[in-house]
Amino acid sequence: EVAFEGLQRSTRHKSGVAMRFPRINRIRWDKPSREADELPTLERMLD
Repeated sequence: EVAFEGLQRSTRHKSGVAMRFPRINRIRWDKPSREADELPTLERMLD
């Protein structure tokens, strides 16, 4: 689980998204990697 203060569009990063002050909140050993969120989820948060 990653926590962050905010998101912004970025021309510097390939993803086009930059997280402000990202930090690892916890490791979810109970969830498989296929359940992780993907870039489109972050992009929707920008709108």
